[in-house]
Amino acid sequence: MWPRLVILLALTFPAELLATKIARVSIDALANEADRIALITLTAGELAKADNDCGVLYRGVVVDPVKNLQTGQTIAFFSRFDDQSGLRIGQQFIVFLNKLDVRSPCGGADLELAHAGFSAFWVGAPYRIDPGAERVAKIPQSFVAVPERFRGQPGHSSDLEISETIWVDGDDLLAYLKANSK
Repeated sequence: MWPRLVILLALTFPAELLATKIARVSIDALANEADRIALITLTAGELAKADNDCGVLYRGVVVDPVKNLQTGQTIAFFSRFDDQSGLRIGQQFIVFLNKLDVRSPCGGADLELAHAGFSAFWVGAPYRIDPGAERVAKIPQSFVAVPERFRGQPGHSSDLEISETIWVDGDDLLAYLKANSK
């Protein structure tokens, strides 16, 4: 009886619904699938209503637009995941945003972080990976693959089971995204 039930369940639900891990995606695929991309400064964040699954509503100002945004524009987006992104108010991030489904119960924004929240790359200067680098971007290498042209410095998050990170020149990454995003 049990083997038949397991087979029936396996045939009923697509494999994607049964997956427990997030697939690694290339930076190019992430950029091409995103509706909007920019370097932003986060200005606010607040929990969405508890009766839906919207997560945290963030607001930010566009510092350096890459795709479908303008410098100085204020944007709002949701992160519906358990803080994989590590977003912090007052700091800068390169964000890849997707449009929410029109049937979404989330009010206040029509965008969300792409790739299960692993698409917000912190930008700052904690490490000098290149004498010419003004700022670096922290990329969760376990979830986002970058081209080998980026001479990154490996790093680790505080919880190695969540992700490993790589630090790359932030300005070089922004230039790459601008040249290669469709």
